Amino acid sequence: MNTLLVLRRLRIMAAELTTLAEELEGQEAAAAASRPEVMKLQEFADAIRVCVDTARELCVGGKVPGAFQERAGGRWKIPRAAVEAYLAGQTTPGPQLVAARAGKRESPDYLRQLSRGRQA
Repeated sequence: MNTLLVLRRLRIMAAELTTLAEELEGQEAAAAASRPEVMKLQEFADAIRVCVDTARELCVGGKVPGAFQERAGGRWKIPRAAVEAYLAGQTTPGPQLVAARAGKRESPDYLRQLSRGRQA
């Protein structure tokens, strides 16, 4: 009989633990939904596969909707939704930004060569 009582208690405890785990999952999901998910500049750069300087230029240039600085000169914060929107519209910084960073003139010939993988 002692074995049956122990098994019954173990089943009750297992059911209680399952209920508690489900409640905690619900609370975590609610907490995650209530706070905005943001990425740091390095995480954003990794996500779009560019260097940090290029990612910063995209943010400064307003190319990433929703990117913000908490204070002037502070660190950039990029909402995950903005990253998804950016990736949906454009996956690379594009030849115009690359040409501007290189200090080159944005001529059609240079951009054509750049898109073919050759540098002028």
